[in-house]
Amino acid sequence: MLDMSLDDVIKKEKAASGRGGKARGGGRGGARTVPYGRGSGAKTCNNCGVVGHLAGACPEPAQCHACGSTAHAVADCPNRDKACDICGKTGHLKAKCRMAARAMEKTMVVSHVGSGTAKTCNNCGVVGHLAGACPEPAQCHACGSTSHAVAECPNRDKVCDNCGKVGHLKVKCRKPVQQ
Repeated sequence: MLDMSLDDVIKKEKAASGRGGKARGGGRGGARTVPYGRGSGAKTCNNCGVVGHLAGACPEPAQCHACGSTAHAVADCPNRDKACDICGKTGHLKAKCRMAARAMEKTMVVSHVGSGTAKTCNNCGVVGHLAGACPEPAQCHACGSTSHAVAECPNRDKVCDNCGKVGHLKVKCRKPVQQ
């Protein structure tokens, strides 16, 4: 038989998870079940999005929960009132959207059934996921910097050395590199 009461088990679980008496999702110690309660029940870090640890134990620098920047907290985020490109809700950008994995799965299944091709991420350039589900910090679409968005980019009016178009640098050009 068990020697512990239900209250003791709950207290022990809270202590082991590092959440203490806080509500689920509160502060850097929170976690969400991936995705939205489906799957194995493994916990995902609310800071970096990696499965296997909680935000309180995250080795990565603390990120803004609205845009993913490490330069400020969500309370000071200049993007906090902007709408997410994935779910349309305000309060976060696509870099921190919880619907990103679901959106990526749908796109991969619906758009590429029978095509034999996978989408390439417009953020990091890796094949197999879309920018909305990219684990890397969001990059400026004009120059690749993670410190600003394309709207604030000092290079957005420059001409690409690869394709000759205005609006991005060679490092972010989608055309094959010209020799």
